[in-house]
Amino acid sequence: MRQALRYLIRRAGYSLSAILTLALGIGLVSTQYSLIDGLLLRPLPFAAGEEIFHVAHRGSEGGWRTLPLAEFVAQQEATQGELEMAAFQSMSQNMVGTDGLPQRVWGSAVSAGFFDLLRVAPILGRGFDPAEGQSGAAPVVLLGETLWRDAFAAEPGLLGQAIEINGVRHTVIGILPTGVRFPFQD
Repeated sequence: MRQALRYLIRRAGYSLSAILTLALGIGLVSTQYSLIDGLLLRPLPFAAGEEIFHVAHRGSEGGWRTLPLAEFVAQQEATQGELEMAAFQSMSQNMVGTDGLPQRVWGSAVSAGFFDLLRVAPILGRGFDPAEGQSGAAPVVLLGETLWRDAFAAEPGLLGQAIEINGVRHTVIGILPTGVRFPFQD
């Protein structure tokens, strides 16, 4: 043992490079495992998250695309209620609040059963009524708690008020908890 220790001390450069190589290898493997664990192995942070799937198709240009609305509706009708299905589309939107000042916000258009499927309830107000998902229904919106606090000073009286999103007036019906995030949100 002493002889090996003396050898390593005499060859400090070799010893240092071996230690650094081992440290770098262990660090890379640890980082890869953390990414794989977070992206693939852990269930979604929702009730029954392991039973929720994101459905997309390969577009003609080669990239992944979400299902067109007509195809989603056809799939939903084909399951005849055997599966819970919901749709969403995330995008940057223009919002004009009750103060009249415009701002860009990140939001998602979702189908009426979206939050029921995720088992997420608003902390204030109510969720979507199935009738509000029908064509011609009055536009309604659920706001995230962070946006509600930052843009509206956490005003509980905002419920029932109208705000403008992309030029269309929407009635605020509820506030979602802070932890609710969408897959393609920053």
